[in-house]
Amino acid sequence: MHQASALDLVIAAPTLDGPAEARGSAVWNDRKIDLRVEIGELGALIEGRASSLAIAIAGPLTAEYAGTLSPAAETVMAGRLVARAASLRAVAEWLGIALAKELRGLGNVAFEIEVAVARQSVALAKAMLALETLRATGDLRIATGGVRPAVSGRLDIERVDLAAFRAPATTPASASARPGRQGWNTMPIRPPALDAVDLDLAVGIGALAIDAVKTGRVAAAVVLREGRLVADVKEAAL
Repeated sequence: MHQASALDLVIAAPTLDGPAEARGSAVWNDRKIDLRVEIGELGALIEGRASSLAIAIAGPLTAEYAGTLSPAAETVMAGRLVARAASLRAVAEWLGIALAKELRGLGNVAFEIEVAVARQSVALAKAMLALETLRATGDLRIATGGVRPAVSGRLDIERVDLAAFRAPATTPASASARPGRQGWNTMPIRPPALDAVDLDLAVGIGALAIDAVKTGRVAAAVVLREGRLVADVKEAAL
């Protein structure tokens, strides 16, 4: 359960025909965040018309949104979202999202996205993501009107080294390879719950490293439906 408290805001709105601004802070999930909201025309929003909107928060996650808010339109929000954090794991914990303890490489994160929020979907265009040494771009659409969120689109990743996201083996037996499979680490990779979301993605990876095994470009269609994951490799340069 998410909890907000200690809301402390100063609101300035001289007239309904002009801009409005709110600045202050709040405590959300036991962490203080600083807030700034700027509305181009408060009266327009009250009447259901579009207005410019800028939002900035600073806390475990620093984020800025600049765009429009259109309460009566099919696309409610459209603009640019920029965010960064020193620890993706800390942000997930703040948001109440449990990540597997075995996962590593969840430190510095930053992203820029052109976002369009509709009644039952969210479009993420020209997305740029940096997570530790990983770099990715893509265009995604999240449909929210079904039993579970459905994510579709494309994702291009420069390079993936699975060892960077996997905890080291705790015993020699778990770290060693089976006879005849030198170079492969047999420690299982435990994915998060697969029934929380549906996926239909075209994924391209410039280079992939799995322990001693390294590849060139890899392209695959990744489909996840009702907890069943299928990856159809279209291209693999070895």
